[in-house]
Order: sequence, then structure tokens, then C-alpha cells
Amino acid sequence: MPKVKEEETIRLKLPSLEQYTSRAYATVSLAALLFVLGIIFAREESATLLSLSLFLLLLLTASNIFMKAEALALRKLIVEREAPEIAIEGRELKVTTIIRNPTIIPLEYAEVVLNYPTTFKLAKGSPKTVLIIPPKSEIKLTYTLLPRIGVHTFPPLRITIRDFFGFFRSTTNIGKPFQIRIYPKPVSIAGFRGSYSAKPAGLSRTKRKGYGIEFYGVREYVPGDEYKWIEWKASARFGGQRFFVKEFEHEVSLNIFLILDLRSPAFTGSWGNTAAEYVARAALAIANYSLRKGDSVGLVYIGDRRSHILPLERGVRGLTSITKELARIEWPKTHEVTGLNYTYLANVLRKNLPRFLPRERNVLVIFSTLHYGEGLEEFIDVLKELQARNNIVFMIVPMVEFFEATTLKGVQAAIYRIRAVKAIEDKQKTINTLLRSGIATVTVGPHDIVDVAIRKLETIRAVM
Repeated sequence: MPKVKEEETIRLKLPSLEQYTSRAYATVSLAALLFVLGIIFAREESATLLSLSLFLLLLLTASNIFMKAEALALRKLIVEREAPEIAIEGRELKVTTIIRNPTIIPLEYAEVVLNYPTTFKLAKGSPKTVLIIPPKSEIKLTYTLLPRIGVHTFPPLRITIRDFFGFFRSTTNIGKPFQIRIYPKPVSIAGFRGSYSAKPAGLSRTKRKGYGIEFYGVREYVPGDEYKWIEWKASARFGGQRFFVKEFEHEVSLNIFLILDLRSPAFTGSWGNTAAEYVARAALAIANYSLRKGDSVGLVYIGDRRSHILPLERGVRGLTSITKELARIEWPKTHEVTGLNYTYLANVLRKNLPRFLPRERNVLVIFSTLHYGEGLEEFIDVLKELQARNNIVFMIVPMVEFFEATTLKGVQAAIYRIRAVKAIEDKQKTINTLLRSGIATVTVGPHDIVDVAIRKLETIRAVM
């Protein structure tokens, strides 16, 4: 598996006055006090007090010299961090940090903090340790994490060194941040309810009158049928009084765009059970299902800071592109919804999406938590414009309130649902507005996203 490897020589300024500890300040104060008392008291006591004062000052000076030597060694440290470049959510991720000391000076009492993304969970090992880095040697530190979907940044290491007596302290961040991409875990279509077919190969077929790829049967002639498809043998059995025409199975492939509105509100919920994570897994499952049915699938990702559109693709290439894009989902720095509205969504769909849409009919599946207030009318107008261009638009609304309650049990879950009633009622008003405007909209919970989406796609396929 490819590795992310980072190597950097560490540069650190020599300890300054600001790096003295409270113990050093207390020692300096004590030395000064002893010096003053030594001057005031008689000769015998004076010699003892002045000697103690001088001893403390010499001890501070020696410790400072020692810290400067360690700082010189710290400047020459070499740090390497190794981790898989890509991983799958839920599977353990092993991260190894190698700290090399090429100097002849040992680094004692080094406090090392191996920072990792706050969105991950620590599975094994410890990211914090106090150790001695011997001269001309290396130290390996390993810990294991449980990762989550998307792109995540590992911050630099943090190392703090101290002298033996704790008079001086120096803290520095080591190395450059590096990123790692986490793919959604695969979701089995067979695990979802429903009677739709998960047939893996070839284009889907549906019954059509007229030309097709395979003979299906005959039916009675109706005005408008083409004469060339009349089945004369069947018609002859009725003495020419009734006519029948041939029917064929016709290959049907859909152009599907999965539009994922994954802004801050979608990341609300318990660890590993947010709406964003369920939607990402569902998108991968739906894409896999549709591509294996012969459809063309594209992806629209909309985040807080960026949006990106993958054009329609087929087969393995399309699945690879979608999987990689889902591994670039960005986690929000905050869950505040201030300033988020429908206008941003409308702009992406109006200005960017049309140039990726073929002239034939397309199916636009929009996943959104609908946690926004302003600009709803503008958003609906854009959806109507897309429908007017012969596209099929329908929205799937993950009810975040249900996702948040997935890990709650019994009374806690009941209390949470009662408290969430107001939020659900407000969201239902928005959904009713969409329905009245002619936008097909359906709500889903954590366990029926794929089932609902594929049922809808198969219904569309049957009438295409």
C-alpha cells in the first residue's frame, strides 16, 4: 500500500527568558533572598547564605547550558511519519512516527504529542508519551486510529523538552501537516429491503412497442402503431378482423447525477452515524448499483468551502472517480449554520451543473438536510428550470434528528425525539413547500436511504 512519508529537519530557537518555568523564577527569587540575608547577617551565617545563593545561581546556569545543548540537538532531529495514503472508514489505521537523533547529545524528558485529527478515534496506543531520545539512534512510536469518511489533516507533532530540575522548558511543533483520504465503507445492496433487482451485468430492459433488441411478445394493434410491426401470422388466425403487433424488450440506461449537499448541518450526530456519512455510503452503493446496470452516473459535491462536479461516466472508471471524490469530503470546523442558505445551492445548480447535463433526459437525485432558511424560493425556481429542460428531479431528505438518535436507547431516545419534534415540524413545512411546487421529495432515516433511492430510480426506468 502506498505510504505518506514526511521528513523534516527541525529548527528551534535557543531557550529564551519566556521559557523559564515558575520553578526557575522561584529559584532565582530564593537565591536573591539568600544573597540579601547573607549581607545583613553576621559573618558565619553570611558565608553560608552567600554560598547557597551562589550554588543556586550556578545550578541555574548549568541547567541553562544543558538546555542550550539539547536545543542544538533538537535543531538536528529528523522526523518521519508513515501511514497509508488511503484507507477505508471503520478499518483500523496504523500510524508510525520515527524520530531520529543524529547528534551525540541525548534528549531527556522529551514530552512527545502525536497529534491526530479530532474526527478520529484512538483504538490502540497512546498519542502522548515522555521518553529519552538517545544519541545516534531513533525512536519509533506507533498508534492505531479508527478513521472517518473524507479528507483529514494530521497536525504537526509537538515536543516539549525540559532540564533535569525543571527550570527550563521549550515547546515546538515539528514537521508539516499531511493529509489522508478515507473512503466510505462498502454497502451491500442485498442488505436493503425491496424487490428491485441487483442484477450485476448489462443494460436494464423494459417492454416497449416498436424496435428493440429482443422479441418480447405480441399485443393487439392500437391506432398509432407502425404497420411494419404487425404480426401477420397471429392476425391471420382471426381472419383479418383483429390485428396484432410485435413487442420488444428495449435497453434502457439512465443519466444519473447524485447531488450531495454536505454542508455543516449534515455532520451533526454521534460518531460514525452522521447524515453526511450515511449519505456518502449510500451514494457509493447507488453509484455501484446503477453503473453495473449500464447507467451513466455523475456526482455533485457541495460543501461549506468548495463544490465540485464529476461528469457522467460509466463502468469501473465512473465508480473509481466517485469513490475518490467521496474520499475528499471536507469536515466542517464548526457546526454553526449561520449564513448558510439555499442561495448557495441554487447558484451551484444554476451556474455550474447545466454545462455537464446532456441534452437527453437526466435524473437528478438531490440529498439535502434542508437546514436553511433564506433563498428557498430561488432554490425552487432553479429546480423548476431543471425540470422544464426535461430532467427528472427528486429530493431525498435525511432527517438529521433520527440520525442523532441512532445510538440512544430506551428513555433517552424517547426524550430526544420529543425534543426534536419542533425541528422536524419546521423541516416538514419546507418539504410541503417543495411538494406544492411540484418537486418530488421524500424523507429518510439512517437505514432506508439506498432502498428509497433505488426504488425511485427503478420506477423512473420503467417509464423511460
